[in-house]
Amino acid sequence: MAAKRTTKDEKLLHALIEQNLVLSKKSAKLIRSVRTLTDRVDNLVSIFEKASKEIGKVETSEDMLRSLSSSLNQLLDQNKTIASGLIALEQYIRKRSQPEVGPI
Repeated sequence: MAAKRTTKDEKLLHALIEQNLVLSKKSAKLIRSVRTLTDRVDNLVSIFEKASKEIGKVETSEDMLRSLSSSLNQLLDQNKTIASGLIALEQYIRKRSQPEVGPI
C-alpha cells in the first residue's frame, strides 16, 4: 500500500512540476509581450510629444492651435497613464512568477 501511495505522490509531484514549468514559460512570454507593448507605447508617446512641439511652431489661428495642442496633451497624459499601468502589470507578473522560497 505504501508503494502505491508513493507512486501516486510521485506522479502528482511530477504533474505539479510540469504545470509549474508551463506556467513559468507562459509568464515569461507574457512579460516579453508586455515589455514590447510598453516600448511601442513609449515610441507613440515620443511621436506625440514631437508632434505637439511641431504644432507649437506652425503659424495658424490661435484657437485651432490651442484646441489641437490641448487634445494632444490629453492624449499624451492618457498614454503615460497606460504606460505606467503596463509597467505596473509587468512588475506584478514578475513578482507572481518568481517561485517563493520557504524554509527548508
